[in-house]
Amino acid sequence: AEYMGKSYLLPTKNNTVYIAGNNTSAVLDLYLRLSEQQFRNKITNMDFCIGIRGNDYVLIAEDMNAAQSIMIHQQDHEKMLELNEHLLMTRTGDLGDGVQCSEFLQKNIQLYQLRNGYEMRSDAAANYIRKYLADTLRSRDPIQVNLLLGAFDVISKTPQLYYMDYLGSMATAP
Repeated sequence: AEYMGKSYLLPTKNNTVYIAGNNTSAVLDLYLRLSEQQFRNKITNMDFCIGIRGNDYVLIAEDMNAAQSIMIHQQDHEKMLELNEHLLMTRTGDLGDGVQCSEFLQKNIQLYQLRNGYEMRSDAAANYIRKYLADTLRSRDPIQVNLLLGAFDVISKTPQLYYMDYLGSMATAP
C-alpha cells in the first residue's frame, strides 16, 4: 500500500481502490497481513461501499457482489443508483430491501422535481432519505439497508457525502 496524503492506494482485481478516512485501519491491516491473492479473495466476499469527499468532488465506489451469508449469487449486481442529476446513492445490506428502497427513493425524488419544478437540494434529500429509513424502522417491515449518498449542492457549489444506516442515523463526511 502506498501512502498518498490522507488516502491509501490499494490494488485489487482489475482496478485501484482509494480508501480514506478513520475506518480504513481494518482494511489496511488486512491488506498488509495477507498476500495480494489472499486479499483479493477476502475483499471479493465482502459487501462494501466506499465514499470520499474532496474539495470539489465526491468519489463513490462499490463492490458488485449480490451475496447472502456465505453465498455469492451474482458478481455483476449494480448497487449504485442515480437519484437525479446531482445525487448518487449506493447501498449495502439485504438485496430485496436495497432494490425496493433505492427505487422508491429515486421515484419520490423525481416526483418532488415534477411537482415543484426544481431539484431537491442535497441536504433536503439526505434528510428525506434519513426520515424514510427511520419511519420504516418503526413499521412492520423494517428495511435493513445502509446507504452512502454523494451529492453536489448547486447553490453552495460544494460536494457532500452522507452516510445513513438502517437505524435512521445520518452522518456527514467532514
